[in-house]
Amino acid sequence: MPHQWTGRGRPGRSHRRTPIACCWALVALLAWIDPDGGSGARAAPPASRIQITVSHSEHGGIVPSHPAPVAPGSTVRFGIFPRTGYHLDSLFVDGEPVRTGSELVLSDVRGPHRVTAKFARNVYVIVATSGPHATVTPSGLVPVPHGRSQSFLFAADPGYQVNEVLVDGSAVRPRKRYTFTSVEAEHRILVRTEHHAATVIAPEPGELWLAGETREVRWQPLEKEDADSAEVRVSYHGPDGPWAPIWRGLFRTGSADWEVPALDCDSLVMCVATVDSGSTPGLDYSSGLVRVRSTVAGDGASLFYVRASPSPAPVGPVRLDYSVPIPGEATLEIFTVNGREVWRWSAGFTPRGRRSATWDGRLAGGGPAQPGVYFARLTTHSGVRNCRLVLLP
Repeated sequence: MPHQWTGRGRPGRSHRRTPIACCWALVALLAWIDPDGGSGARAAPPASRIQITVSHSEHGGIVPSHPAPVAPGSTVRFGIFPRTGYHLDSLFVDGEPVRTGSELVLSDVRGPHRVTAKFARNVYVIVATSGPHATVTPSGLVPVPHGRSQSFLFAADPGYQVNEVLVDGSAVRPRKRYTFTSVEAEHRILVRTEHHAATVIAPEPGELWLAGETREVRWQPLEKEDADSAEVRVSYHGPDGPWAPIWRGLFRTGSADWEVPALDCDSLVMCVATVDSGSTPGLDYSSGLVRVRSTVAGDGASLFYVRASPSPAPVGPVRLDYSVPIPGEATLEIFTVNGREVWRWSAGFTPRGRRSATWDGRLAGGGPAQPGVYFARLTTHSGVRNCRLVLLP
């Protein structure tokens, strides 16, 4: 029977596709849809960077102040720097308070943030106190903002007068008021009414006292003072005390001896206090700080000195205490301020340790020395030591 042509396809061939041809067609379609062959290895778009914003303040700063965008997961550090006279009061990240400090760390950053710092002015405290029969206004703990000024007014009870004002331990001229200007630190102010009864003339500021030696505290009573008894007190912490009594006796004697204890300090101050009842006590202080050192065996520097006692002193006998670190020849001399020798004494061979000699206050020619300032000199094989000596009229 003859094959009929249906008009579709080529004569003598069937129009149906074979299974192999269908497979090749499917592969071609997939290749057109996914050129990478379905491997999924297309390049991802670059990740976006994160911006952190920092607020600004006239009283302090955050560094960096304009941080560059960072990659997700980064750690960012900021330094917090208050201006002079201010401090960091509070710190916020996205409006939420965080712990304050000099540094802020943002870890594993995944989104934008805003950092804000608030600064506050420093406030200092001035401690204002007064002694008996005196008042200071304002008193107690007085807060003062940085850079501001604060005045204090003084007053005394009837029959008394403000005589002494100490600012941070140093005496200032007593008036009706005192003003701290442009405050930048803590301060203290003390007002007292104790009257002036004597002038303390020894010790002198800057003297060095050694443990175990005997030193003289000397004062000149005022002629108008009627007190009979006095007490000598010592403070190892400056003029604010605490004070410890070391001698009690007649006020008019004008001097007291004291054996220096074994301690080390740089702030020894002496006070002469009248102790008679029925009158306002006098409190008079030495004019500066004295250093005290413990004597250390083998310490040549601490065993090599010359000192005049008393000084200042009336024209007359003056004791010269001296010590040499190494046995040998020693000589003591007295000079005027212009270098003229007025007295000389040879101690001869001197053993190691402390010794003393006396200058009768007379010149080499036999006449009395004139009031004024002199210098005592100790000369040994170990070197030379000098000290000042004042003779009063």
